Amino acid sequence: MTAALKADLLQRVLEQSPAFFERLIIDLLVAMGYGGSHEDAARQLGRSGDGGIDGIIDEDRLGLDRIYVQAKRYSTGSAVGRPEVQGFVGSLVGLGASKGVFVTTSAFSKQATEYARSLQQRVVLIDGPRLTELMTEFGVGVRTTRVIDVKRLDEDFLRMMFERQQLGQFCRSQVTVKRQSLPKADSVGEALNGDNLRRRRPEI
Repeated sequence: MTAALKADLLQRVLEQSPAFFERLIIDLLVAMGYGGSHEDAARQLGRSGDGGIDGIIDEDRLGLDRIYVQAKRYSTGSAVGRPEVQGFVGSLVGLGASKGVFVTTSAFSKQATEYARSLQQRVVLIDGPRLTELMTEFGVGVRTTRVIDVKRLDEDFLRMMFERQQLGQFCRSQVTVKRQSLPKADSVGEALNGDNLRRRRPEI
């Protein structure tokens, strides 16, 4: 079910325009806690002209640090190679930035992945499967239609029932001890004439 959902989600994204894809990245990053608010993120993302940088997102609400974003909507058969990632990193260096996110709907080549791992800058590569995984996790482009009720042991209830049973046994034992401690009558007549057991016939 989840695999089919992710595949359908990726296909729907590929059918949209590049502008839609950029807005999608805004929604995802804000849902993940970046960009401050949706309005702040929208003002930053989509500003091109920095050579390989599609947008700038605040890492926190105060804007103490920034993350530079590159978004490429490629078909599944067109992998992003090392030259594209290298161009993105070159833009980061030129801006004095140390953090970047490269998002694509396709995949990254082995050379591109290895190159990103060896960098001094922190560059995160998000391919199509990872993109749909994050969208599903943070509820972007998907919604819950049914909640499954999973049963588990109610430890508090069982503990309460056990303690109640123990208390009942203790009370019964105390009653038994009290009965055994009462003085026994010396004879049947003495028992019948006791204050608590004597019965009087009504006078005629």
